[in-house]
Amino acid sequence: MKLLTDAQVRSAVSMPPAIAAVRAAYLAFGQGRAANQSRMRTATEGSMLSTMGAVMPSLGVSGAKVYSTVEGRFCFVVVLFDAVTGAALCAMSADALTEIRTAATTAVAADIFCSPDAQVLTVFGTGIQARAHVRAMLQVRAFSQVLLCGIEGTEAFAASVQAEHHIPCHVTGDIATAVRRADGLVTATRATEPLFDGRLLQDHAFVAAIGATKPASREIDAMTVARARHLVVEEKSQALAESGELGALPDGATEITQLGDWLAQGRTPQPGLTVYKAVGIGLSDVALAAAVWRQLSLTEGE
Repeated sequence: MKLLTDAQVRSAVSMPPAIAAVRAAYLAFGQGRAANQSRMRTATEGSMLSTMGAVMPSLGVSGAKVYSTVEGRFCFVVVLFDAVTGAALCAMSADALTEIRTAATTAVAADIFCSPDAQVLTVFGTGIQARAHVRAMLQVRAFSQVLLCGIEGTEAFAASVQAEHHIPCHVTGDIATAVRRADGLVTATRATEPLFDGRLLQDHAFVAAIGATKPASREIDAMTVARARHLVVEEKSQALAESGELGALPDGATEITQLGDWLAQGRTPQPGLTVYKAVGIGLSDVALAAAVWRQLSLTEGE
């Protein structure tokens, strides 16, 4: 069984095919042709082990992501199996995979819910997920500028966005204006309390809250959730179990829907604010790992 490195993962898949692979996976999930295994966390004495996975007969694979968390540091590995024979296909380092699949899934949601003429993308955070999300969001919408709200490394982040994507990226400490102007807004932070007042959002905004994945953490407030015309998640039971933002829905909140159902049903969203709340599910990891495995297998066969 081969062990694939992060460098091999990055060489095998860029953002456009990653988005396509993730979209196909959620379509299969919405059609009942894939099964997701929710995350399980086990911890003691400051060390945590987490597992999550999926079975995807349409791709001919099943798999699991296993990762450790120690003092806020993560180390990810995905193991893939042949869904027909049960044989182990490969194991791959999955730090890069996690980065790419998270942003690619957000892009799939944005392609459904973000206004086609969106111009301003506001991003909270300056880490690898924030960087990947700029790259992914620009694959599905032609934003004309990025507004960046962050704590550290903001100028370097802005310079890298401008160099890679050739659009202005403005660092701002004026959070209220950055939120008011946003057509698309991504929160990719480790915040435990809401980053902004949901009353500031435009009625048509698309909000992707992807940083908080535990019940005690929130990046968006109850007002943002209450205002949402559409509340969209990867998988409902896991989102409700893990999301602080969705753990206590306000009275009258809209129904939570799954991304795969929108794809499978071909529905057109009604105008209004959309909140896409991500916690990260195994389906995305296994789908992208399968795409990496196929691409590397083809390359080696040439």
